[in-house]
Amino acid sequence: MFLKMKTAVVAATVAVMALSGCSASNSSSGGEDGRDPERGGSMKVYLSDRAPASLLPGASSAWHFTSPIYGQLLRIDEDGKPYGVIAESMEADDPSTWVLHLRDGVTFTDGTPFDAEAVRYNWDWYTFPESEELASSSFRAVAEQIADMTVVDPLTLRVELAKPDSEFGATVAGSSLTMIGSPTAMKEDITKFGRNPIGAAPFVTEKWVPDGELSLTRNEDYYDSDLPYVDRLDLVSVPDQEQRINLLSTGENAMAFATDAGEAAKYRDAGLSVETMSPVRGDGYLFNSARPPFDDVRMRQAVSQAFDAAELNEAVYGGAREVAEGSIPSTSPYFESDIAQPSFDRETAQALVDEYVSEKGGPVEFSLSVNNDPGAVIAAEWIAQQLNALEDVDVQIEALDYNAWAEATTSGNFDMSWLATTFTLTGIQERFTSDSGSNYGKFSNKELDAVIADAKASEDETTQSEAMGEIQRILAEQVPYELLFTTEVGFAYAGDVGGVEMWGEYAWVPEHLFVLPAK
Repeated sequence: MFLKMKTAVVAATVAVMALSGCSASNSSSGGEDGRDPERGGSMKVYLSDRAPASLLPGASSAWHFTSPIYGQLLRIDEDGKPYGVIAESMEADDPSTWVLHLRDGVTFTDGTPFDAEAVRYNWDWYTFPESEELASSSFRAVAEQIADMTVVDPLTLRVELAKPDSEFGATVAGSSLTMIGSPTAMKEDITKFGRNPIGAAPFVTEKWVPDGELSLTRNEDYYDSDLPYVDRLDLVSVPDQEQRINLLSTGENAMAFATDAGEAAKYRDAGLSVETMSPVRGDGYLFNSARPPFDDVRMRQAVSQAFDAAELNEAVYGGAREVAEGSIPSTSPYFESDIAQPSFDRETAQALVDEYVSEKGGPVEFSLSVNNDPGAVIAAEWIAQQLNALEDVDVQIEALDYNAWAEATTSGNFDMSWLATTFTLTGIQERFTSDSGSNYGKFSNKELDAVIADAKASEDETTQSEAMGEIQRILAEQVPYELLFTTEVGFAYAGDVGGVEMWGEYAWVPEHLFVLPAK
């Protein structure tokens, strides 16, 4: 059974994907045919992520792989609020002060107590010099919001923020700060720890080949003695979409991540079970607003009007994707249908290019950066063909392997980069505010910065709703990002797999997976 949740608040992770788990009030208790879960069995999980080079909790693109090893302090419910998993809760005294309450009696698998000091050390670690190379900049940015931490008692941590943030608890839940490692092992040798991590999660590492398969077995000392159900999980990196479909079609007990509605449709066409959810997230192109030609808003507006996303959907995705209707996804509770990005208008697009060229010269040359997944390349080629039909425009495709694409994007070495983006208040703050480490496009707008800061400092729903309206208007006018599609993600599964659940943006709950018992 899948849980389909919409979240009002989820932290944005690095453009690569971010995953985790689900609430007890929504957990699955049996299979599709009513058979209850039993312990035992194994299954494979085919992931679209490139296998990470490290299993550190903050390593870029490692979330799918690290989530079953570390578990989560917090997850996010269907209302976008954080709730406890390994932690009991995290609550705000006010937007600047948050208090984390931990469960009693939880230990890491090396025997170290899972206490407030362990959490404090983990969150401090993101500020250590070594983390600059070992952890994602977006996760470090979350930790850098913390001004001070006080261990009140072994089970209570008080957190003071540098700036008020009424969504900080959900931000923690949606970032790698929700995954805590043994401070004893981390202090001993952080490099070794990245190869053989010690957590307090449902599973422990049996075997891991860097950049390859990760084999996990049940943690017999997990704090919830009823979980997990399966004895073993084998996580396999399979970036190629067609290969994932073929592997799942063998009938073995397995599940595979569906990165978008187009892939989900292919799984269904292959006769596989698929469940999806639509988080407040979208797919499109991020413009580099810090260098020509996209440091000029006219060229951002020109590109956004030069092709029709609906035609792209039909030509490349067979009409399976949901075309975005505004400057944020329609899945947002704050979506305003009367605020739209510049619509398809080739004549206006050409006029904007002509105006730009008359002032700054031409032709206008730029590249579209994508990872070399075949589907992403095909979409980029279609878009480039439409853009090259404009006079004085010369567009090239830059198809990079995943790691090179991620490095180019996060370092700002691109013109336009295909990038999934979260459009919650926190996600928008991280992607588009001037001082954010995840503002890879270097977009800067003082009005946007001020509106977001005011909204984050308030716990009033009306204030936040009004702010989201202003944010949509600014994004539509300035176009730092061309939102093309609302993201629809999920898992396909085969064989006798049960207990498949999701939460947040598209996070999975590994401890609830089970192999259906015989009838």
